[in-house]
Amino acid sequence: RGTCAQVLAHYGSPTADAGKAPLKEALKTADPSDKRQIIWALVELKDASIFDVAMDSYKAGELTTVLRLEGGRAFDPVKVAKLVSLSQLAGRAGDASAAIRQLVATILSETPDKKFTDVLIKLVQDKEIVVAREAASGLGRIGDEKARGPLVEALKKADKDSRLKFLQALRDGIGGEGLVLALDTVKTEPEATNWFQMRQLFDMIHMLADPRIGDSLVAWVEKTKPFIHWETEAGVALAEVGDARGAKYLGKRMLKSNK
Repeated sequence: RGTCAQVLAHYGSPTADAGKAPLKEALKTADPSDKRQIIWALVELKDASIFDVAMDSYKAGELTTVLRLEGGRAFDPVKVAKLVSLSQLAGRAGDASAAIRQLVATILSETPDKKFTDVLIKLVQDKEIVVAREAASGLGRIGDEKARGPLVEALKKADKDSRLKFLQALRDGIGGEGLVLALDTVKTEPEATNWFQMRQLFDMIHMLADPRIGDSLVAWVEKTKPFIHWETEAGVALAEVGDARGAKYLGKRMLKSNK
């Protein structure tokens, strides 16, 4: 029965949709030798009724060992999550399992919607950093003040290792704009920490060279009036992506050097 379930999962929907009813019937008497394959076959056939069972099996660590018919791991948590609406998935944000909370944060952050801002705020404050950093990406993409505040606070409170993971999540999820957002979270004291965090962010900005960074970086400079060194770094970052607005900041540094 387990092998038959693997075959049906291999063909997938809609080709093997006729197998849904027999799979559900077989699940009633399934044991550890075939249960996980049957559940996964129903996931592959996009049967929404298996969502709760599949999530429970995922939490128990059973689905992660399911193999494809041709070999190799079959399990993909995103396929389970997409069996239901985002609203239904968001209802799992308070699940006891960190893996489930991380999955919720990941999916909600992929296509962020303001109606899920409160859920993502809850998740960015999660005690598990793997959950919080996934939610950070979604809040950064939403970008309004309600979303930005908790994200900035989470970054301010993060220790050195956790902060780097947040920054990487913002970089990978939003790009350069996410790193510019993080500039507002840099500690002003002690001076050594301030310098380290600013250097870390600008190194990431230079390495990424995101051409979309212009508006947000210029706005940051004009708003915060940073120390001339960091203003120059901003000018260099703008020049690296071909944004002519960087010339203003580079010119100011040249004039200062001449004096």
